[in-house]
Amino acid sequence: MTYDSPWNMPLRIAVTVLIGVWRCWQMTHRKPTAESLAITVAILAACVAGCLETLSAAQARSVTGRPYITASLQTWTLMIMLVALCVYYAAGHATPAARNLIYTVAGIGAVSAVATLVSGVTVTPGRALWDFEHTDTLTWYFTSALFFPVATFAAGLLAARAARRATGALRVALGLATTGLWILALNGLVMPFGFWSGHRAASIGIGPQDALAEPLKAIVFVGYIVGGVVVVLSWAAVAVAHRTRQLRATWIATLDARAMRRLRDDLGTIGPYLTFPRAGWTPLLLRPHTARMTARIECRDRLVTFSPRLADELDPAAYQDPDSVAAALVRLRRAGALYQPDSQVAAAPILIIPGADGRDQLIPLARSYARQSRPDRYARNARRSAHGDHHRWRYRRIGPRGRLRPAG
Repeated sequence: MTYDSPWNMPLRIAVTVLIGVWRCWQMTHRKPTAESLAITVAILAACVAGCLETLSAAQARSVTGRPYITASLQTWTLMIMLVALCVYYAAGHATPAARNLIYTVAGIGAVSAVATLVSGVTVTPGRALWDFEHTDTLTWYFTSALFFPVATFAAGLLAARAARRATGALRVALGLATTGLWILALNGLVMPFGFWSGHRAASIGIGPQDALAEPLKAIVFVGYIVGGVVVVLSWAAVAVAHRTRQLRATWIATLDARAMRRLRDDLGTIGPYLTFPRAGWTPLLLRPHTARMTARIECRDRLVTFSPRLADELDPAAYQDPDSVAAALVRLRRAGALYQPDSQVAAAPILIIPGADGRDQLIPLARSYARQSRPDRYARNARRSAHGDHHRWRYRRIGPRGRLRPAG
């Protein structure tokens, strides 16, 4: 597929429109942030630019068409896309230097947009695209192309800055964005030479097949396609990196909520008084993060009430150690000790100081308790199997379809 291929433009438009629809669907399912708004604006601007490119190509086939005005509007949307990309890559760490760079790019883009529209209006109606024999069309191409090397280089610089601060898959995705944007910046530096060579030799680097400077056309086309594909792949890679991180956080929250519910139930077994209030199985119907928060509140209430009895099993120096507290709970659980709280006894300060990461230590307590009490669960399951508890349900087939039902 070459620049003149009939599948080139429809394929680019279809890809950008699909990405734009997917991004809009994502925005309707979550609270928008500065980063999400910026990347959404950039993707939608790319979609509009592709549609305007199709419209300008259709007007170029008309005798009285004004394709350069439509192409000027397309240039505006591409400028908006690049400014939005600069905002997106700088939103995470908006330092004064990054903000000043964005203001500079936006200012140059505003001046270039006005100059592009004015030069597009002055082009004679019916003038074909890629016509470099006339000065007015050459002026339009120069004014429309001078902004893009600056903007793509600045966006790549901000993407590289964000990549240095990122880790994992997000760092790789931002590195892809940096590479693609800098390829487009180099391509933008080559394009003015193609315009000038087309003006002098009645040919152009990216034009119709019968009036081409083939080596220059190949360089510009390959640079444009490679840079654009790498930038689009970086968008997908950033989305995959964010989604992977969200799924990992959701899975960790699910495991933590399960461990905290087990801790809550065992605290209720040790102290029957602690079984109220109790959420039961309701947290299983909630989102993982909400379920973890609910279970943590319940565990905190039970631990505060149970702390006087737990303090008898611990040294004061071990009050803030989740592993020591979990070991004490396991000992009490194995001993089958029951606890009836006394309203006159003050609560002990157990696990009330945040950990080194500044977070509550109930989650490390639940993880440690689940790890230390695992042999007890294995032994309990073995005893049930030995006594045949897992065979206490007898089944018989009833009905025409032979469905299974408990006997009795």
